[in-house]
This record gives sequence, C-alpha cells and structure tokens, in this order.
Amino acid sequence: MKWEQVASDFAWDGSWRDIYVLNTSEADWQRVWDILREWSPPANFSVSGNIESMLLGVEAALESETASLLSFYVGPIQLACHFFSTVEIEFDFDPRQVSGIPEV
Repeated sequence: MKWEQVASDFAWDGSWRDIYVLNTSEADWQRVWDILREWSPPANFSVSGNIESMLLGVEAALESETASLLSFYVGPIQLACHFFSTVEIEFDFDPRQVSGIPEV
C-alpha cells in the first residue's frame, strides 16, 4: 500500500473516522474489555467525563444511561470506544493523527 493511495481517506474534513465491528454480543464486548484492561499504556475509562475504574466491568458501561467512553492508544493513534449498542462495537479516531503509512 502506498500513502498516495489512502491519504485522502485521512484528510481532515471536520469529522473523526469510525471503525465498526458489527453483529457483536456482550461476550464480544467483554473480550475487548478484558484486552484493554491489560493494555499498555493503560486505557482510560470515563463516565460523563469522570475517570472510573475498569473493575466495574463492561456491563456497567453498556447499561449506563450516561456517556461512557474508553480511550486508548495504538502506537501514536488515540482510539475512543463508545458504548452505544451491544450489537456494535465502535471505535473512532482523529484522522489528523495519521500522517503516513506507519500509522495506517
């Protein structure tokens, strides 16, 4: 893959880019949660902007009436995970963090 082939996909247009995992279950969410509990550097879990312990479990995030957010880094790219639905795992990121093939 060459940067010239994909650069336009990461051009800033005012919106973040989404990554979806479709047709998921609470068990799939739990697997993601378990992986990110061990992530390095550590993931940050927040509810309504307040940092919370990931010891609460994924059920608390999925059942929360308020905005839950799990953020973590993959290399230099910060990903955010939203808990909108049990049947879809969504990550998003700011495309301005991607400036070449190493980040892709």
